Amino acid sequence: MKQIRRKLGKYLKKIREERSMTLLQVAAYLEIYKIECSYVSLSRIESGKQALRADVLAGLSLIYEIRADEILFRGHS
Repeated sequence: MKQIRRKLGKYLKKIREERSMTLLQVAAYLEIYKIECSYVSLSRIESGKQALRADVLAGLSLIYEIRADEILFRGHS
């Protein structure tokens, strides 16, 4: 399970960096969508130390303009 979290986190970090966004910016956008997730939690998700909650996945999908299933599929493979 940890290996899957690491792969997913690595993919999320890649997406964020491709969009030239910081963890603070992503956390601020999540707050706009009423999703509680600090930049520290985002960092832990990206490093595979914390599981990705469904609400955060939905928010990241909106922010990054990529379908949630695509995030999960590409982050898992």
